[in-house]
Amino acid sequence: MINLELELQLGHSENSAKALWEVPPHLTYFQGHFPEQPVLPAVGIIDVTMEVLKKHIGKNVELSEIEYAKFMKPVTPLMTVQIYAQLNSDKSWNFLWKCNGELLVKLDLLVTSNIES
Repeated sequence: MINLELELQLGHSENSAKALWEVPPHLTYFQGHFPEQPVLPAVGIIDVTMEVLKKHIGKNVELSEIEYAKFMKPVTPLMTVQIYAQLNSDKSWNFLWKCNGELLVKLDLLVTSNIES
């Protein structure tokens, strides 16, 4: 996981969260994707998503399975994204990444939490 400055807005319930994140242009992910036109790769999106969940739950979480992943639009430096998390009845988490009302990313992830964290 990576340490990110995220504005986490709790208050919906323990089963949902919203984070606001301005994508910093200095992330190492951008060095290889792509120097002339930087795009946050899927691994970076998943890392950030897991960090949101870790902050929401308050303990370490590990990715068990990616049930669904759809990347509709690129995530670029200085973009301000809203990341919505929702716990499903099957204990998987649904994540939506949006910017200015447009859906960028949809993920369904199975995770396990580490109680000792």
